[in-house]
Amino acid sequence: MKIKLIAFFAFAVLLAPVTWADSLNGSAGAGWQPFPTLSEHGPAYFDNHSFDGSQKNVGYLMTNSGGFTGSTLGPGALPFWGNSNGSADLNLTFQRGTTNLPHASLLATFSGSAAGNSFGWYDPKNTGALHTIFSGPAGPGNLGKTFAPTQNYGFFIHMSSGATFFMQSGLNSLGDTSHQHFAIFTNAPNNPFASFWIGIEDGVPSATNIEGLGDYQDMFIEVTPAPVPEPATLGLVGSGLLGLIGFARRKLLGN
Repeated sequence: MKIKLIAFFAFAVLLAPVTWADSLNGSAGAGWQPFPTLSEHGPAYFDNHSFDGSQKNVGYLMTNSGGFTGSTLGPGALPFWGNSNGSADLNLTFQRGTTNLPHASLLATFSGSAAGNSFGWYDPKNTGALHTIFSGPAGPGNLGKTFAPTQNYGFFIHMSSGATFFMQSGLNSLGDTSHQHFAIFTNAPNNPFASFWIGIEDGVPSATNIEGLGDYQDMFIEVTPAPVPEPATLGLVGSGLLGLIGFARRKLLGN
């Protein structure tokens, strides 16, 4: 009986599915779109002018180009989540993977309000409870934090002014419910090993704002799966158990 139980466990380890990364959920019709040709006037909703200088929106930060030439912060021209016409999806949440916890790193801040801003996660079913991951004093280059959100969760940015903006735009402060403050990119769409880069806008659109919807680089976050055993490691565990089974069987036959 013990040998059978060990054999079953080893078989389960060898065949266990590995789902590490969280996935992004959005509105019907939205999805991962190819990285746009940048122009500072769309059509991608994050491709706008920046108060920080020429060619300094999050698209240029992602590609280490334009005003960010020489930077190494950006991972490249990766797909972004939105509609096919480049407009934003106003209703975004993440769904937890099965074996991992997400890990967030604060890569950069380019905001006059950075010292008073905070970033964190919330449960869409309990938006009154905000769980801070980074506060302004954390500073860019932070090594990151692993956090344990609910099965479905979103991110927020809270301003020193008291305003709070969510991935679900309908929850936003200041009546800013038709403005998505988060631009989300991934290196592997629909892949269980994906990482995400999130550009956040902390301003509100106005008729006199040259940034339009924003430059989306006021806070720049990377979210990756926290380290867990690799498939090769699980395979070694399973192989070792099978070896023990063979040894035990020979011992029993010898007796």
